[in-house]
Amino acid sequence: IRLAEENLISQPFLVGGTPRDIYRGSSYEYNDLDFTTNDSGVVRLALLCADSLNSFFKVFEDGHISLYLSGHNLDFSSNFISKKAMEHLGSTAANSPLLREVYSRDFTINTLHMSISDMKITDPLNSAKDDIDNKIIRTPIPAEITLTDDVKRIFRSIEFATRLGFDIDDDIINFAKLHGDFIRNNKDLKRSFVEGIIGRSIGNDPQKTIELLSEMKILDIVPLSGLFKEELIKRRMIKQYLDLSS
Repeated sequence: IRLAEENLISQPFLVGGTPRDIYRGSSYEYNDLDFTTNDSGVVRLALLCADSLNSFFKVFEDGHISLYLSGHNLDFSSNFISKKAMEHLGSTAANSPLLREVYSRDFTINTLHMSISDMKITDPLNSAKDDIDNKIIRTPIPAEITLTDDVKRIFRSIEFATRLGFDIDDDIINFAKLHGDFIRNNKDLKRSFVEGIIGRSIGNDPQKTIELLSEMKILDIVPLSGLFKEELIKRRMIKQYLDLSS
């Protein structure tokens, strides 16, 4: 807040899970906080906070920065702006530069903003609160754009659905059904990521996880290990898995 008042940074907001879960009225452990300024000033915010708090920080390949405090992580947005999203939005994005990052996010449920000065929650796209109320995971723009920007979002949708008890929008499910080869051959989709996120999903809700993977026709993309393997054995689905993998 002090840095913003001194005009050293743009207005900072909490985004992602914190405002979403506060809006839902659900319990939330504030160990991981996500910040943005919706512009490139978020890098300056991260570095000035690290200096002010005398904190160790790490800059990741995707451009986001994490600060590590005692018992807390502060994550600062990479300010990713989707070129495909901007082309799709045209003048809408050009006239609203501070919404460019918002439209480039993964799901509407993660677009709520909370001002750290007054803790007020806003809905920049006027759709996040409705989708949270209706318990639906939906992309801010057509799923084909959002998911080709980052194929990992398909698996994140499953983790959110099983953790929050939400449904996944048909556009996301249909994209996965129709683009199996794109998903399988995507170099950004690492085995360790898929193992980890599907393992967490099974821990949340094993039946829903398997049903969603099957409906999306991406069951065979998950490595046959850990909780996933145990679940397939329990459900006698190993042959089905092997048939899909061959």
